[in-house]
Amino acid sequence: MKNLVMERISKRYGEKQVLQELSLTLRPGSVTSVMGPSGCGKTTLLNIVAGLVKPDSGRVLGRPGRVGFVFQEDRLCMDFSAAANIRLVTGKTGKDPMMYGIFSALGLQDSIMMPVREMSGGMKRRVAIARALCYQPELLLLDEAFKGLDAQIRQQTMDCVLKWRGDCTVLCVTHERAEADYLGGALLQLGRTADREEGEQGSRFPFPSGITREA
Repeated sequence: MKNLVMERISKRYGEKQVLQELSLTLRPGSVTSVMGPSGCGKTTLLNIVAGLVKPDSGRVLGRPGRVGFVFQEDRLCMDFSAAANIRLVTGKTGKDPMMYGIFSALGLQDSIMMPVREMSGGMKRRVAIARALCYQPELLLLDEAFKGLDAQIRQQTMDCVLKWRGDCTVLCVTHERAEADYLGGALLQLGRTADREEGEQGSRFPFPSGITREA
């Protein structure tokens, strides 16, 4: 797998410039979190990387063929079971050990056949994450994927992502520095200027409720 390269990306919506000549290189298998105030272009960046939005200028090089995307909205088929939602993207039939393993890691092992419409918001969120992981992407895009989950479930869900992502590259938008620290890797701060720094897997920004990342 090649480096994923964002080369001088710019995007404007009307009078608002949300991205201006942003350049970033992601190594294969790396984890990068993106933070910044609302409206600074975080979601736009993910959409450009995914190929869903065209930049005004600049280009993305090395985009892999298999891209998994967890949007801010769950985007699930509400009348289908959790398992059926997964099979829509994997194409697999019968028993799928990976799917069952991911659902178990997310605490949803007893809800696999439940219609999504009967699930709570937090359960739907985890099904959306499971769907992206089961697709076995080369690039995983997470747009506030853990938003709305309580601290314990959020930690469990992030542990699942770290365990089951394999060697895929991860680009994660979050408003929580604790999430970025927990996932590890690099941190890209968007705002008036873009500032890239190395993230630490320590506890300088403790996880809510005193939860710390397991070694």
